[in-house]
Amino acid sequence: MSDEIWALIFNNPLIQANVNIRNKLLNDFNFESVYNDILINFPQNDQNIFQNSVIEAFNVQERKIDPNVINDNLFKFIYKIDYFFTLNQDLLIERYTGKNPNYRYKLPHIPAGYPVNSKTLNYYDKHIKIDDDKSNIKPINHSNNKQKYYIKLHGSKNWFNTNDHLMILGKQKSKKISTSPLLNEYKTLFEAITKQKANILIIGYSFKDDHINELLINAIENKSNIYVVDIQSPKDFARSIGAFTNDTPFPRLFHNISLTTKIWYGLSGYFQVKEINDLVDKPYISKQLGRIFN
Repeated sequence: MSDEIWALIFNNPLIQANVNIRNKLLNDFNFESVYNDILINFPQNDQNIFQNSVIEAFNVQERKIDPNVINDNLFKFIYKIDYFFTLNQDLLIERYTGKNPNYRYKLPHIPAGYPVNSKTLNYYDKHIKIDDDKSNIKPINHSNNKQKYYIKLHGSKNWFNTNDHLMILGKQKSKKISTSPLLNEYKTLFEAITKQKANILIIGYSFKDDHINELLINAIENKSNIYVVDIQSPKDFARSIGAFTNDTPFPRLFHNISLTTKIWYGLSGYFQVKEINDLVDKPYISKQLGRIFN
């Protein structure tokens, strides 16, 4: 997905007209790294151009998926899971659940419109002002088994705080999260979940965020089961996250290896799919997941 976002940003006419940003992208295929550099070293006008180009790329990605054709059996399965944590900043889930009364996720501390319903769908096309006052961000009750939570750990493309978009991109994400009482509370909730024994299903994550990887290792050390869903073969996936090469021995000194290698050797299951609907359309996968997340 990140490669597609890079291409969408690069193809934006505003980017093509800006030589400095264009050249920066041509020398770095990690759009988040480019974003970070531009925020630090480029003038405000360039920052605005790139930020708007990123949001437009997200919009294009989101429009590619019609919420009306999402496999409802897939959502029935996902809805069994109490906490839906995401690093994505698009509005696909909001739009889908808003048209289906069977799903009522709650995003804690977000203004009116959540849980999503058909009357509030247009709400998501507008900027949502986030109250990022620490005194107003109360701890989330994660012992409420009846409530389904949708947690956007890195913010959302339509969220704004006092200063700017509330989206976490680029480097030093953990530091940026710490400046937002809302996102810091979301991280605290995720951390609390990883401190208890749980079944955690990870779909389409690149494992490039150390602050997330550290919490996943906490989960493994607390006897949680980590299951990964990806389109790559297990071998290619392990190599893509830097956890495995042909010369990698089984780690005897667990504390001396990389975060991703620790996660790789702590996995409880791996599911290779061609598309996300395979989770429910392929019986050999759906039966295994059904036993795990019943």
